[in-house]
Amino acid sequence: MKRIFEIPNKFKILILLMSILTLFSCKKETKPEPDPAGTVSININTTVDGSPVLLYNGVIEPDDYYLYNNDTVLFDSSSNVRVSLGVNNNINFQITHHYGYISNWGWFDNEGGEFVDVGMVDGLGDLKSIPQTGWANSVSATKGHGYFLRYKHSINLNDENFPSYYMSLYVEDYLTSSVNGGIIGIKLKYKNPF
Repeated sequence: MKRIFEIPNKFKILILLMSILTLFSCKKETKPEPDPAGTVSININTTVDGSPVLLYNGVIEPDDYYLYNNDTVLFDSSSNVRVSLGVNNNINFQITHHYGYISNWGWFDNEGGEFVDVGMVDGLGDLKSIPQTGWANSVSATKGHGYFLRYKHSINLNDENFPSYYMSLYVEDYLTSSVNGGIIGIKLKYKNPF
């Protein structure tokens, strides 16, 4: 019977390498960061008018305007605005501005806000800093992804005279139809303001 010390060197090296591999291949379990205080959970269903999340309802930024078919539409400070977030039938995030002036309401979809998809995260608590690049008017709402939304109380996102407001979002899961199993919305967690 051979003792362990009598095993040839190449087997000792092989045993040592396998031991090291075993130690370093063990993945340390990490707990996801908890959701920040003020987190809201909501279901957004595309079949119920996008089930919008109201972001702002109040007075419009002063002297806001919008260029529509080469005509300038002016909204003065007596106008009201409602800014809401929803999901369209393609499961893309969209932001909608509803403007009230005199007795009429008008709306603009996918105007006055931008999104950035930061990719897969464990939850809303993982969203710690606002990215500088990657912003788009509309992004797909993907399960397990985190997002930031930048919007204004104005339709003019690029006007530096109006402050930007930020919101963090996390798509927890999809809502599915009980009839055909298709995706009809999302389970969303968000924090507004970020």
